Amino acid sequence: MAADWNNSAKQGKNGLSVISASSVQPGDIWIVDQNGGGDFAGDSHMGVVVSTVSG
Repeated sequence: MAADWNNSAKQGKNGLSVISASSVQPGDIWIVDQNGGGDFAGDSHMGVVVSTVSG
């Protein structure tokens, strides 16, 4: 599932886009590819930003 969301964001489909960490806002969906392989396999994580991000 994370791979599908990631591909849609990269292609600007379904109202999704890839943004920089400095542009993250509450309500945004985040996806982390834990192993860095680009496959978003079993060790990936997805969530929703619930507070302001700084740093």
